[in-house]
Amino acid sequence: MRGTVMNVDIDDLTHWRSQLAAHWDFAADEPLVRLDGEYDLNFAVGDCAVLKVMRPGCDRSFIRMQIEALAHCAANLDVAWLPTVRMTPDGEVIATLKDAVGTERLAWVMSRCQGRALGTAPHVPLSTIQAVGKAHGQLSAALASFSHPALYREIKWDLTQPLWARRYLELVAADERRGQLAGILGTFERDVAPALSALPVHAIHNDLNDFNILLGDGAFALDEVTGIIDFGDMIAGPRICDVAIAAAYLVLNQPQPIDALCAYVTAFCSTQSLDTEELDLLWPLLLTRLAFSVLNAASVAKAKPDDPYVMISQAPIERFLAKLLAFDPDVVRGCIRQAAGHTAVDHHDAATAWIAR
Repeated sequence: MRGTVMNVDIDDLTHWRSQLAAHWDFAADEPLVRLDGEYDLNFAVGDCAVLKVMRPGCDRSFIRMQIEALAHCAANLDVAWLPTVRMTPDGEVIATLKDAVGTERLAWVMSRCQGRALGTAPHVPLSTIQAVGKAHGQLSAALASFSHPALYREIKWDLTQPLWARRYLELVAADERRGQLAGILGTFERDVAPALSALPVHAIHNDLNDFNILLGDGAFALDEVTGIIDFGDMIAGPRICDVAIAAAYLVLNQPQPIDALCAYVTAFCSTQSLDTEELDLLWPLLLTRLAFSVLNAASVAKAKPDDPYVMISQAPIERFLAKLLAFDPDVVRGCIRQAAGHTAVDHHDAATAWIAR
């Protein structure tokens, strides 16, 4: 019996197609395509929907948090890039399905945002980065008034708690790279963590990477954000952490990464302002996100050397990290401040007045 169960493919598309038809009003032969996911099963349902089958034992409140966050944002934003949840014929938003081995799993269906992932675009111009910054600013402003108990949870991708990644430094073979990563985490512990603890928290997306941002598919549509997806890593945290996560992926492979970063900050701040205490944390937080992404990938690669999902963004990060570390952090901080509409340094007005006198 044990061997039979283990040989059953719980990802079998025929099985999930039948479950979809039984609980939602989809045809029994609806085409399904497996999508990437770190923990749960995700299936594209034609071009119109996404079926999300959660891991066994998933807490219902975790799904409710995402569904309620999407509804809250939709009520507060007049945008077309948010997915919407599809109810069952009985008016439910969450259904209980059984996988092919009989294990009950919670599932839900949302609309499928059209477009291509930003991470697949061969070139990302500054105008695209500005479009993403504006959309992210709108989303962040809407989430600021959203609350749910499930937001207050421990998650490994919490940017306020990255020091767990230190245990994986030994998996980095190159001495120089290992030293760079250790230095980033050391800066976080010494300078960033105390300042972060003083900032207010609210709901943040927490995973706005370049594969969770969809853009228009046409030749001239790169400046159109058509989807912001995957709210499964949402937590309560400082909004500057969310800014840093998105910025970390937007600057990758940019020939002028500081220009790209500043374009994003300016666009984000066109919808809501960031103060200098937050902005001064952006650069070290950006580096911290990239550092523990590399270290997490190193740990997973050791355990699952053939898993492509966790390695998808690591090659550009590995190549790019040394380039980012070459920038003077004080200069970058001044550029970020100016991009957000502040003076580059403290006491700027007094200093320039003294020079004028």
